[in-house]
Amino acid sequence: AAAGGRGDAETRQLPVAAFLAEPVAIQRRLLEEALWGLGCRPGCRQIEALRALAAAPAGQRLHLAGGLRASRQGALLVLAFPYGRGAGRGEGPPSPAPGFRVLLPEPGEVPVPELAGRLAFRLLPATAVAAAGPAMRLAADDVAFPLEIRSLQPGDRFRPEGAPGSKKVARFLSDLRVPRAERWRVPVLLAGQRILALVGIRPDELCRIRPATATVLEIRWQGPPLPGPGR
Repeated sequence: AAAGGRGDAETRQLPVAAFLAEPVAIQRRLLEEALWGLGCRPGCRQIEALRALAAAPAGQRLHLAGGLRASRQGALLVLAFPYGRGAGRGEGPPSPAPGFRVLLPEPGEVPVPELAGRLAFRLLPATAVAAAGPAMRLAADDVAFPLEIRSLQPGDRFRPEGAPGSKKVARFLSDLRVPRAERWRVPVLLAGQRILALVGIRPDELCRIRPATATVLEIRWQGPPLPGPGR
């Protein structure tokens, strides 16, 4: 594969751009091969944490079991044992997941460098939705700009479309089997303090498109696949 790793017996390096361009299944296979090559037994949580790190900004690090360290160094994802092999060695506990926050003053496109992609927003008459192609769409009659796109925060709650009541976002993502290490990559769309949608996953019930809806907010993601149910 184009994103194949390289390095010596104690190091593996994967070019991030090529790696993120691969389908998720190939990304997981590449990481499994890199870990086996380092003498490590790959685990699902470890693989998903490394996938999230690959999409994070350069300079982020992840401390894994057995002395293994992963880091985003320039255009590379580097796996190594800088302090030797063995539990308890290294610089301390794992680094916290990175985050992001972007303001959108009006409809248009906004880059999200931490996710290696961009979000595009446009307002459409509800009558144009049927011909607009696949995307996430919200009822926007009561939505006012500016909007905010950010990563998940502790205590976030929303009412998933079709649900009888509100729910903690973290619990909702857990129920959908979105890996914990991937949840920071879910764009949370807000108007003020109100969550409108988890982009790519589910809108809030208040943003459900109904027969009386006149204006729709269309959201398109351009970049590596965002987390979703079972991904």
